[in-house]
Amino acid sequence: MNSSTEQSTEFAENEDRDEVFYTYKFAGQQKPGGMGSAKGTGTITGGTGKAAGIQGSFEMTRTVVRSSVEGIGQNYVKSTTKYTLP
Repeated sequence: MNSSTEQSTEFAENEDRDEVFYTYKFAGQQKPGGMGSAKGTGTITGGTGKAAGIQGSFEMTRTVVRSSVEGIGQNYVKSTTKYTLP
């Protein structure tokens, strides 16, 4: 098993094109063949439109599953999110 970490800054967009900005970090174990799991935390740092002023945090658990197509990664993420809007 290999230890791995992942960190990123990203955004999500709804159908009205309102955006939510967030950062996250995962740490976990990866088994041979790509299977594995990781736990992580994130921070919601702001947004646009209806999400302007949003602040919050989240906790995540990611499970990497065996892909049915070679070269394509597949995973499942479950999260608990807490946020406030002004």
